[in-house]
Amino acid sequence: MIQKIAFIDHHFHQFTKSSHFFQELLREKFEVDVFFAAVDIHNMVVEIADAGYDAVVCWQTEYLCPFFVRRGISTIGIPMWDGVCTLSDAYWHSLTGTKFICFSSDLYERITSCGHTALHVQYMKDPANFPQQTDFDELRVVFWQRLPEHGLNGQFVRNVIQDAGSIHIHNAPDCSDPSEHPINFGSVSFFDPTRNHYAKALDRSNVLICPRFTEGIGMAMIEGLTRGMCVIANDEGTHTDYITNWVDGVFVDYRKAIMGSVDLPLSPELARELGENARVRAFEAYDAWKQSESNIQTFVADQKTSCEAEQLRTMSDYEIALFVSRAAVNVHEYIANFQQLES
Repeated sequence: MIQKIAFIDHHFHQFTKSSHFFQELLREKFEVDVFFAAVDIHNMVVEIADAGYDAVVCWQTEYLCPFFVRRGISTIGIPMWDGVCTLSDAYWHSLTGTKFICFSSDLYERITSCGHTALHVQYMKDPANFPQQTDFDELRVVFWQRLPEHGLNGQFVRNVIQDAGSIHIHNAPDCSDPSEHPINFGSVSFFDPTRNHYAKALDRSNVLICPRFTEGIGMAMIEGLTRGMCVIANDEGTHTDYITNWVDGVFVDYRKAIMGSVDLPLSPELARELGENARVRAFEAYDAWKQSESNIQTFVADQKTSCEAEQLRTMSDYEIALFVSRAAVNVHEYIANFQQLES
């Protein structure tokens, strides 16, 4: 019976806390210790494997799963579609013995096609906790500049919407300094852990442009949908799980928008209609998410895996070194592939 879980998270989530909701869901049924994967992961994975945990959950660190599987530990991988969408079947076959939880239908189809056991769920925050946007007298746009080095910058926003009444850019790139990508129009905010400037900008705006080409879950998108904003996104996963084009949101080809203006026939009246539909769908998605929570807990608690006897033996220090080296290669490979996809 699974009682104690090691939760290994991507180091970036120490700041964004985007996996916190899932950790709390697990804590309803299990004792959970959280670890963050750093560059030097050798000692950490060995210590976790030797600590007597009943299960290990690898959140966006699924490349670590083979080590725990081969140590005979029940292992659940939670990849994010935006980080693995370009990887070949060979990568997934290397994770034999892992169970997966997928927040993207595209990811679920890909993983199950490789023979893995997986559970597909869709996360949604409670729309009742967010103020509904009702003021659509003009288009007021908000955009989080996360990937300016890939063309998703202020000019991109202007190419998407030419006649906005106002534009707010939250200049908080994932991998570079905001000073390297200055914004010289509209209003601008920066990351500040003591003051949530971005949330305040969301409350003032009625159009949200999603910050990335693809998403793992899409927290920015979710926060727009729950507020009843008109959400504009690239026509790729996981956006496509949450939005129906011109029904409760709008799809735009981001690569074309980077190159020049797009003819987006979006009026304030239409934006209001799309936002209202989005909020209705958000309430429905939230109800579905709450119903799926017990399924997630049951899935994690189930210790059945496809582990073979050979995989249950303890790895030698030499094998561990080889494994960690391969894990590091996998990380750099999928980051490089994703950057190439976006360029």
